Parts: sequence; C-alpha cells; structure tokens
Amino acid sequence: MNCPLCGRSRIRTSRLCWSDCPELLIGLFPMRCRDCLCRFFKWLPQVLISKWIDDLVGWISAALHNTK
Repeated sequence: MNCPLCGRSRIRTSRLCWSDCPELLIGLFPMRCRDCLCRFFKWLPQVLISKWIDDLVGWISAALHNTK
C-alpha cells in the first residue's frame, strides 16, 4: 500500500474522527503517510490484509534472526 500523494509505503492507520462515519459505513478506513502526513482512505479488507502481511513478515524476520 502506497501513499497517493508521495508514493512511499510508510503507511499507518489514522485516528478515527466523527466525520469519518460515512466512509466507515461504506467500508473505507482512514490511513496516514508517515512521511508526508497525507490522510486518505482505503478499503477495510485491503487494510487488514496489508497489516496481516506486515505482521507475518515481522514474525518471519524475528524467527530467522533468532535462529542465527
């Protein structure tokens, strides 16, 4: 997942605001770029899959680091 403004991949979830309710109702979740601070919305399934992949990569890296 990349930032639509700067194109970098350092993305995190953004805080929820009351004004986000319409987007949340249709399945969009707020995200924020760690580099340019751009706030944007992504489909919730895409957010969950991206988070799951990041967690899996971190777990594999930690497991490989512990075996050496």
